[in-house]
Amino acid sequence: MYAPLTDKSGVQFVHEYLGRVVRRGPDGLEVTTGEVTFGDAAALPIRLHALLKDLRLLRRIPLSYLVPDARLLPPESIRFFNVDLTWLDRVIDGVLAAANTGTMDLAYDCGLLMLVRNTLDKELQEMAGTSWDPGHDPMTGLLIRSELTRRWPDMIVDAFAKLDATQPVPLLRSEPISRDLYIALFAGRPRVVRVGEPEVGLRFGVEGDAFPYTVNLRVGHGVSAIKINARGQESDRVLKIKEFADHLGGTSRMVAVHLQQPPYVQEFIDSDEVKEERGSVAPLPSKLPLRRGRSIDMTRFHARLNEMAELEDR
Repeated sequence: MYAPLTDKSGVQFVHEYLGRVVRRGPDGLEVTTGEVTFGDAAALPIRLHALLKDLRLLRRIPLSYLVPDARLLPPESIRFFNVDLTWLDRVIDGVLAAANTGTMDLAYDCGLLMLVRNTLDKELQEMAGTSWDPGHDPMTGLLIRSELTRRWPDMIVDAFAKLDATQPVPLLRSEPISRDLYIALFAGRPRVVRVGEPEVGLRFGVEGDAFPYTVNLRVGHGVSAIKINARGQESDRVLKIKEFADHLGGTSRMVAVHLQQPPYVQEFIDSDEVKEERGSVAPLPSKLPLRRGRSIDMTRFHARLNEMAELEDR
């Protein structure tokens, strides 16, 4: 009546079970769930499902886990990154491990984690609306630390898979996460990323601060520029609109069209033909001060550093 169900200890059972279901694969260790009777998908409670989905989109994760050192994301900088799905699996595994009660649960953890991941992957694929496979295709993103986040919390982020800005890459997440931090996640690896000013109003003006001012005319598909003078002194900053209108044919409508300022757009290109900057590095001083008014000329040292940087880029 009190005989044990098996002579094997829990550790022995787990070891033998994992030996049958775990194998090597392109995504690291893969688990076959044939012996686990959970079904094809994990039925998750609503709150738990929302939590795990947020974790897959890097929500509810402390910023120090994403940027361990503030010097990696200095002020007025942007950083592009790849999302390590194995690391996210370990985060989700940690959430599920909170309910484990013993070594027997470990025998089913791998299978349950695989089913949970498949469930979340299907939902992310539906969000993307493309053939992107979250379990195998890359997930990438960007982090912006800039005053732009405060000024443009609803900035427009677009991504494209080709250098000619075609084949859009779906956005899984695009939102500010603090006063000066903005994050975006892409369903794939884009070759072109555009960050644009939100189209929430119209601005009219001229280009530059130099006098006379420059107006970029919208002529066909090209752009030509003309100069426009002020009515009085440079400090008046009052344009000779009538002179400008006469140049355009005397219509106020054309004046408004040519003075309209389009939203600002910054484009980032992933191409071998475009040389990438080495990042936000504080400039080294030209002279290193010493005591008693002496100093060291750093010119040759800077030249040597530049040579070493060029060799690394090759």
